[in-house]
Order: sequence, then C-alpha cells, then structure tokens
Amino acid sequence: MRRILRLWLCMPLLAIASARAAEPAPASGIGVAEFERVPPGSPDIPDVGALLADRLGALGVSRVVGPARLGAPASAEPTDDEVKGIATRGRLSGVVVGRTVRNGGALGIEARLRSGAQGISVGTYVGEVARPEELA
Repeated sequence: MRRILRLWLCMPLLAIASARAAEPAPASGIGVAEFERVPPGSPDIPDVGALLADRLGALGVSRVVGPARLGAPASAEPTDDEVKGIATRGRLSGVVVGRTVRNGGALGIEARLRSGAQGISVGTYVGEVARPEELA
C-alpha cells in the first residue's frame, strides 16, 4: 500500500518533469547574417559576415551560426519581426546584421547586434579597415 501511495505522490512531479523536457531549449548563441555589400555584388568585398562568425567562434562564443547555416538575407536593416523570425528559427538570442562599403581602397563596416527576442538593436559597431586582409 505504501508503494502505491508513494507512486501516486510522485505522479505530479513526473508530469511536471516530462512537460519541461518537452519544452524547446531556450534561445542561446549568436547568428551572423551575410553582410549587405555596397556596391551590390562587388567581387572585391570579402564576406564579412562569415569572417565575423569565424572570429566569434575563435574567441570562445559557445554557439555561433554563420551566414551559410543561418540562411538570412543580406540586409543591413531587417525589420524587428524579420530578426525575431530568424532568431526563432535558429533558437538564437541575438543576430548580427551589417553592411560592408567599398570606400576607395578601404572597407567601411557597419554591424548591429539585434535582440533575438525583440528584434531591436542592442549594439552597433562602425569602423574602417585599410585592406581586406585585416579582417582575417
């Protein structure tokens, strides 16, 4: 009788545990979208999104999803809803979007970290490199 009583008392705990196990894993990691290139289609502008994803991974960010796996369009200014959709599909806490502009021999880079939960911009980096090799 005691065994049946103990089992009966444990049933709610088992139900709660199994419900939590069925919940999706919380969003974690950073997605890096392909950077928009200006002028568009310029072959001499490197894939800054892929370079950034590689650098973040080398610096120890636990989960980085690069442009090839992320599958997001090359847009420096997606809407908040578009960012939330990208983050939800990839279970990401943030998404980096940006633009690379050829400025004479130099490259101008603008990158924005966007919240995966809200889609809003939470940080911006703007810089310039004299040579594309400096990005590697």
